[in-house]
Amino acid sequence: MHGLSVEHVEDKVDAVVTAIASALSWGDQASRARTILTKAVETLCHLALRLPADVAPTLFQIPTLLHDKTWRDTVVQPLPRHIQTYWENIYEKYPAEATPTVTNVIDRLRSSRTLSAFFGSSVSTYDVRVAMDQSRVVFLCTPGGDIDRLLACFLTYDLFRAGRSRADLPPEQRIRFDAFIDEVTAVDGASKGYLAAILEQLGKYGVRLHAMTQMAQRLTKTTRDALLQNQSLLSSTAGEIDAVRVVTRQWQRHVHPDTLLDLPRFHHIVSATVRGQTTTPFRVRGAVLDELFAEQNRPDRLDMQQKAIDTNLRRRRIRDVLDDLETLDERILSAVLERAAKPSSPNVDHAHRGDTVAHGGGKRPAEGRLAGNSDNSIAITAEGEWERNTTR
Repeated sequence: MHGLSVEHVEDKVDAVVTAIASALSWGDQASRARTILTKAVETLCHLALRLPADVAPTLFQIPTLLHDKTWRDTVVQPLPRHIQTYWENIYEKYPAEATPTVTNVIDRLRSSRTLSAFFGSSVSTYDVRVAMDQSRVVFLCTPGGDIDRLLACFLTYDLFRAGRSRADLPPEQRIRFDAFIDEVTAVDGASKGYLAAILEQLGKYGVRLHAMTQMAQRLTKTTRDALLQNQSLLSSTAGEIDAVRVVTRQWQRHVHPDTLLDLPRFHHIVSATVRGQTTTPFRVRGAVLDELFAEQNRPDRLDMQQKAIDTNLRRRRIRDVLDDLETLDERILSAVLERAAKPSSPNVDHAHRGDTVAHGGGKRPAEGRLAGNSDNSIAITAEGEWERNTTR
């Protein structure tokens, strides 16, 4: 909540709850878990607005709030009465087995050092909206594994939320923001329709989505239809017959699937939208990166680059962030008690957004790669009527 105010609480609550509910496939049968999670996130957001930024609660205070009654009773005292009433009169009546449904996923996140650092810092410089408005470059490489679905939901929904928030800018001030998702099939399974929402809703806010996958036939129907409906550039390398048929159906009068089966490496068949008109498919040879960027290949300058990144992003070591997280519950409690002893002190309601973009929580960037179109891949750039969308 750093840099935000009480009017942003609803948006933040929706972002967290929707991401977790989507990743865990919570439907109507999990209404109690959604309610508990909603009230927990709302409580921590309001608490963050009343505390110094360096002791603001994180996702990892949700288990403390739900399990530690003494801590909970203390931290809710300065909060709005309706929040106090929920914890005093409603939550206490839930059976004991209701809480683990919510806390299990947070505990799984906490078991990862990388994700604990990414989500566990009270002050974060990761802000996709700032990246959009200031033409920043952000690279994210998720760690993989089962918990990767949750991380994909957080990042995808955050992109959607940030893009939609640009409604507060006049159209001429919405700087174009291109987002790229490689291996979009893996992200699509967790995003529960939000990739389609990005494609369909964010074009008018200057967001463009570039989606890359080797197995287009494995995309959900909702996402696949949205990509093909809104695409302004469609590209395919050689691939397996069922994969390339997804694309050649769009070019059925011009390209036979066998044409793609026999394409040489780094060659693509492409169609593009130019001045509102879709071109007939044509063949191109993709650039070889070590040839294209040969003059920029300066491994002797990597140390200088690393120091510049550390300075510009204000990065912190993972162990330093985790050390702070270990004591955060106690520091929050102390700050609440100190504030209670000074009832005349004003609320700390932040009104301005941050001004930098970095890997949140002080996380060092994961080892990754520049993503180009590899063999057996299909790339779709979605713009369509509004020159649509983005994500990576």
